[in-house]
Amino acid sequence: MKIGAEEIKNALLSVLKQKKEFPIGEINDYLIEKNLINERMDFRDIFDIAEPVMRNLGLEWYGVYGHHGIFVRDPKGVVLDELKNKIEVDGWAHIPDGLYGSIDRCIRAVFGMGLEEVLSRYEKEINGGFNALKSKYYKENEEKIQLPKYEDEWEIMAYLLHYFYVNYPKLSCILFEHLEKPEKRVELLPEKNFLDVFDFGAGPGTALRSICDFLEDAKTIGSYIDTELGIYFVEKNDRFAEVCEILLDDFDFVTKVERAGDEILDDPYLFFDLIIFSNVVSELNMSIEEKVRYLNKFRSKLKENGHIIILEPVYKSQRDDLGCLCNELRDEGSCEIVYYSDRTVRKRLKTPEMTTKAIKDYFEGEVAKNTIRYVYAILRQRLS
Repeated sequence: MKIGAEEIKNALLSVLKQKKEFPIGEINDYLIEKNLINERMDFRDIFDIAEPVMRNLGLEWYGVYGHHGIFVRDPKGVVLDELKNKIEVDGWAHIPDGLYGSIDRCIRAVFGMGLEEVLSRYEKEINGGFNALKSKYYKENEEKIQLPKYEDEWEIMAYLLHYFYVNYPKLSCILFEHLEKPEKRVELLPEKNFLDVFDFGAGPGTALRSICDFLEDAKTIGSYIDTELGIYFVEKNDRFAEVCEILLDDFDFVTKVERAGDEILDDPYLFFDLIIFSNVVSELNMSIEEKVRYLNKFRSKLKENGHIIILEPVYKSQRDDLGCLCNELRDEGSCEIVYYSDRTVRKRLKTPEMTTKAIKDYFEGEVAKNTIRYVYAILRQRLS
């Protein structure tokens, strides 16, 4: 059988799953194991076919023809291995210790007292706010969920000590997942000097904080070194907007944080690398057709190679809405569906340390069992 680029690509990707650097001769082992060749090929013949494939995959190679041969290296994969260790601990999504300090500063600014004092003095009130939020979600999810308005201060506090932790890891996991595999790498955050990010319905900044922590972790291992961030967000709840601004104040590379309104879509000079809709699209009081037209306004605000992430919980109504929306967008043809998770994504999450006992029990109870669940889609401009 004549070996071509596709067979070599499959061999490269298979070996890369096991190691990020290897002699190109190991491609022979794969080809023989798969019965694609009967005897070892000359590695120079392999390299002639592999060179353009490796270039397309973003791989590097070094060495010379001779006894030691050519070595293949996946520079992005080496970095990603280190990054994975920062956003996961033993395979569990985790909450960085520094995040508790940031939430403490938010609570001090908004409520005039620190996190430990709130937990020691007002555990009953926080649990009451948490139970109120749960009952609203469960009641409204029998048909179609509507987000609570978070008008009560204890509901806001309960969100920060429960739903914030549940939603926080999702964006960093999505960003990492689409970088992890060489054959499908999607740089949702392009590695360039300046990125503009827009979060529609930001809440207390959950998704934006996750993105900033992801970038900070990447910077510590030598990626995104010179990248700065400009952040724009829409949030109607003033308390949440204040928390969002405080949470984003921890990062030197965030050079701009601007709360905006829908008028931002009319700015002819402002375009975005990434637009986020986290737990928002299913809440828009619009038909599917109206949502398609509305999302197309945002799609038109993407930079070249920019993306939109739509993230939703796993209640049936949200899953159905997201599936219908993706189908309509695909049929309408103005944007490309880069990814759609028609199956629920599940991640293990360790119980947060700084919260009430009742909320900790919920994380570890029969229903939750330390699992966060979500569905999401990634859109971009249709490539001509």
